[in-house]
Amino acid sequence: LPQWVRMINDTQMDSGEKLRWECKAMGRPRPTYRWLRNGLPLMSQSGIEILNGELTIHKVQQTDSGMYQC
Repeated sequence: LPQWVRMINDTQMDSGEKLRWECKAMGRPRPTYRWLRNGLPLMSQSGIEILNGELTIHKVQQTDSGMYQC
């Protein structure tokens, strides 16, 4: 079973700031990561970058608010 090494925390930010979250797990087989926003899969798109366990929102906006899960 995977074990969490790093988990994300609740965050409040001002509009326009850069958000970077990283979650990390260890285990065999090697864990894969999936990001969810309000229970729905989150994909890389304009202003949002997802690379393995790392999520970056380059300029946070009010519309980015929600519950994020890794």
